[in-house]
Amino acid sequence: MSAPVVQNLPSVSPSGLRGLRECFLRVAFAQSSTGPAPPGDAQLIGQAVHATLAALVEPGPPFDERSGSLTRTFESALTDLAGPRPVRRSRVAAARLTNVASRAVSLVVEAGEPVELRCEQLLESHAGRIKGILDLTIRSAVLHAVVDYKTGTVLDDEGALATHLQDQLALYGVLEEARTGHWPDRAVILRFGGAPVEWKVDRTRCEEVVQEALELRARYLDHLGSRPPASPAPSVYRHCSFAPRCEAFWDAFTDEWAAPLAVRGRVVWSERSAAGGLTVKLEEVEGVCEGHAAVQGLAEPEGREIKPGDTLALVGLWIDRDQNLNGGASTRIWVSAS
Repeated sequence: MSAPVVQNLPSVSPSGLRGLRECFLRVAFAQSSTGPAPPGDAQLIGQAVHATLAALVEPGPPFDERSGSLTRTFESALTDLAGPRPVRRSRVAAARLTNVASRAVSLVVEAGEPVELRCEQLLESHAGRIKGILDLTIRSAVLHAVVDYKTGTVLDDEGALATHLQDQLALYGVLEEARTGHWPDRAVILRFGGAPVEWKVDRTRCEEVVQEALELRARYLDHLGSRPPASPAPSVYRHCSFAPRCEAFWDAFTDEWAAPLAVRGRVVWSERSAAGGLTVKLEEVEGVCEGHAAVQGLAEPEGREIKPGDTLALVGLWIDRDQNLNGGASTRIWVSAS
């Protein structure tokens, strides 16, 4: 499994800042990927939600008229993205969408007239080195706000807004100031899982976050054309899609990590189980166990058959009550031919 090398990084986005902060090697993996991975159900729902809310607040018919067709607009957007296949938890998202939409409309109404509304707007600052897409900006004589929609978790274990989301809103504040010449009064996250969360726009904090982003970009580009260092830790790899093929992960992994659980080995056989999914027998195993291992409930990689002799790397497993290793929808899989 060859490690990727650093390519030019013209700009840093909020998600890019998080990546640079957590692991340079993961950023290099993302740069070297041939294309984006197919979106999962959560991503499809998020994209449909953003499209629906953008259609709601853009100039046009009265809000009441558009609100009445909110569910139909969401379902249509989701079908355009996913096609006929079912999307898990789409009904839950549709039910919660009304509350988020009403809160977005309330902010627009609070702003009064005349008001400038901009949806899904790509902005940049610092000579194009900082970029981001703002879900919604509201600007009037009484309110200047940047608004972000979130379908996932936004609070940390202590109940505060997660640090990476504070940084995202800080960068949005910088981008909006670069566009208008004025700092927004409010930064708001409208979330599906609870009440809105506001973050106090602090100019000093915003400028500190931008400075960190620019410095991290410069440090990353110091490795241009070569393999960058990795930052192996459970918190970094828990959701990293590149972990199965990352040698730094396997070098650092120990069975003391609570998560993610992972194994890598050579395929002896694989078969479809009656309960659904693939069951795979591995030998020469490393990771959470050694020697031999069987893993059940795996999804077959799209466009890739698992064959005896292949090297199979699995990250994101769980152990059932009978101490069997199991895969699932969140298991990341990497197959390399023998």
